Amino acid sequence: MKEVGDMPGLWYNLVGSLAETLVRAKARSRHIQTWDGRFRETKRFYRVPLDGCVCSDGSPYFMYMRRGTTDKTLIHLAGGGFSWDEETAAMPLSIRVLANRGVGYYNQSCGIQTDLSLGGIVSENDPRNPLNEWNMVCIPYVTGDLHIGDNDFPYTGSDGEKRILHHHGRRNFHAAMRTAMDRLPPPCELVVSGNSAGGFGCVALAPEIADMFPGCSRITVVSDGTQLCCRTFRRILHDVWNADPAIIGAIGEDGEIIRDMILYAAARLGERAQFLHVNTIHDHILCMVENMINNDKSDFVPPPPEAFFSRMCASIRVLRDSLQNYHFFLSDCGKTSTGHTEHTLISNGRYYEDMDGMSPADWLRASLEGDATDAGSHHMDPS
Repeated sequence: MKEVGDMPGLWYNLVGSLAETLVRAKARSRHIQTWDGRFRETKRFYRVPLDGCVCSDGSPYFMYMRRGTTDKTLIHLAGGGFSWDEETAAMPLSIRVLANRGVGYYNQSCGIQTDLSLGGIVSENDPRNPLNEWNMVCIPYVTGDLHIGDNDFPYTGSDGEKRILHHHGRRNFHAAMRTAMDRLPPPCELVVSGNSAGGFGCVALAPEIADMFPGCSRITVVSDGTQLCCRTFRRILHDVWNADPAIIGAIGEDGEIIRDMILYAAARLGERAQFLHVNTIHDHILCMVENMINNDKSDFVPPPPEAFFSRMCASIRVLRDSLQNYHFFLSDCGKTSTGHTEHTLISNGRYYEDMDGMSPADWLRASLEGDATDAGSHHMDPS
């Protein structure tokens, strides 16, 4: 097993102490009930098995669903790494990997880690959340493909055995949406959100979600932790994930993924949607992943963040200048001695923290009330 010495494994630092995480996860898992055909309580999540759907390792896949008290609906796509070649396919994240402080690139199955994704904007019942009364659909992420793949990718496991990574994100997404449409009322308003890998997926899939609800004219897309430049991304989309050709065609040669995805989705959605973009300025995970995918997979130390932030600012300026319905939230939350910052803000307790006078939750509330603003713009122009 590849190890990283004193540097935590790629996703280890997202979950903190493993022992504490396991305790929380077991308590949450006991609380979440499996769907039996009806909502017995409002504001309570249920696991809903999806027949015919599988995780990346072939194990059964499920979604989470919650009935609120309104006809407004949140659709959240969870995050959790990704795989882009045979080497990364052979290194999934697992409890065993975490326990040995090894490296894992993507969540491979539903379970403890997906139960833990129900926090922040998808809190089960938290009055601080501006979406607390809304219906909620949470689509777990265990396919290593930003939720947009449709492929069975062969690779050789670390044990030398031939295996298949089921990049079925798109299939699972469609099955989850069919289930939600059957069991929840048609929404008068939609929020489509995602963090990390799900933050890319929610933007790429927002036009399809909008097409499913033609009567909904108010759509807010919230993408969190999504600055990433990958010069080979079009090849990955085509050769590894077998993504929708329309999405592949939307990505430019320079590989600025979220910039091009937002422009693609905005062109499809027009005035029906607003786009809210959340980032920390020197995201330590994305700095590291960007370096690994473009340069050296063996380098698990985030590089200096200045070049990363410069590209982020350039993307934000393009989006701000191109779209009237685009707004951003920037923060230096969790800044360390190396200058690096947190990864994602809406899917955990950071969602409610005050950052330069406003929390991400309050910023979202104001945006839903028609008062969308750019927050943290001073980080782009310190003068």
